[in-house]
Amino acid sequence: FPGHTSRYLTDKVGGKTRTLYIPLSRLEEVKEWNQNYKVAKRLIAELSEIQRKLLLAEIRARPR
Repeated sequence: FPGHTSRYLTDKVGGKTRTLYIPLSRLEEVKEWNQNYKVAKRLIAELSEIQRKLLLAEIRARPR
């Protein structure tokens, strides 16, 4: 954003928004952290879905 001299990172904890000032000298590093978080979140969701499918297959394979 041209003209902006500061950036802020926000998140929610306990339903309340927290804001953290990010110095411009650390902006690229923080962007990378944020991207890593998004990738990790997607991978955890994929892993959870695989585990769910495995469990469901195991339950269905049991004799009744």
